[in-house]
Amino acid sequence: MATDERYATLAARLQRQDELDELIGDWTREREPLEIEALLQSHGVPCSAVETSPDLYGDPQLKHRGHFVEVEHPVHGGILVEGSRFKLSRTPAQYERSGPTMGRDNQYVLSELLGYSDGRIAELVGAGALE
Repeated sequence: MATDERYATLAARLQRQDELDELIGDWTREREPLEIEALLQSHGVPCSAVETSPDLYGDPQLKHRGHFVEVEHPVHGGILVEGSRFKLSRTPAQYERSGPTMGRDNQYVLSELLGYSDGRIAELVGAGALE
C-alpha cells in the first residue's frame, strides 16, 4: 500500500477511507494488539496498543517500574492506585493515604481554610448541609 498511487496523498486516502478502514480491519483482526504494536514499531511507526485496565496491571514494564502502588482506604481496605510516572532519586514519590471519603476534610476546610468558628460549623452540621 505504501507504493500504491491510490493512497499516495492525503486527499486520495480520504476519498478511499472506507476501503482503507476495511483493509486495515482485515489485517488487524488476525493479529493480537501487542503483535501489531511490535510489528509497526519495528518499521518506525510510532504506536502503542490500546490496553484495558487488566492489561495494564499485567504489563511487565509497569510492574518492573512499580507503577501500581497499594494504599489503605478506610472503606475498601487495601486498594491499588497508579503511582508516579517519575522516579526521582532525591525526592521519590510518597503515597501516604488514599483519596478522601465524602466529608473527610470538612473540618479542615471549614475551620482552617474558610475560618469558620466551631459554632458556625455546628450550625451547618445541624442543618444537614454537610451530609
